[in-house]
Amino acid sequence: MLNKIIFFLLPLSIYAANGTVQIRAGYYYPESNLMRKLYHSGGAEEEIEGAVEIYEDLSLFLNGNFFVRSGHSVGLETPTSVQIYPLSLGLKYNFHITPIVDLYLGAAPTYTWAIFHDKSPYVQEKVHTSACGVVGKTGALFFFNQRLFFDLFFDYYYTNLSG
Repeated sequence: MLNKIIFFLLPLSIYAANGTVQIRAGYYYPESNLMRKLYHSGGAEEEIEGAVEIYEDLSLFLNGNFFVRSGHSVGLETPTSVQIYPLSLGLKYNFHITPIVDLYLGAAPTYTWAIFHDKSPYVQEKVHTSACGVVGKTGALFFFNQRLFFDLFFDYYYTNLSG
């Protein structure tokens, strides 16, 4: 099972014609105790998100991100690594709080690819897996001007990759 929580670090956000494009960095924190032991409680992840307004404050978004981390197996301390690539397409709604602050909520189905490498002689060295899941999003947009804003965000991904 792979659960993932992402929140802000430094998003770069700009308004495009009737939409936005964001390059964001977040922190991936796995809910799984084993994942936290293997990969040092998570780490930085990168993502890009595009959104286009489809009706008033309702937007269609496409989000892709990736997390890559190395670690060591529990017990034998053999090298291990993981690469995780979720892709989401969904809806989010903006709530205008003040002229410079919006809050938003969103949700989407997600498809996630994962690659696990392990140098232990007791397990398969390379495992590719993928599965469908969901993401819930919330955040606050702080506008510097009409074209530049800061996105303080929290995304929760749920994907069962254990097959």
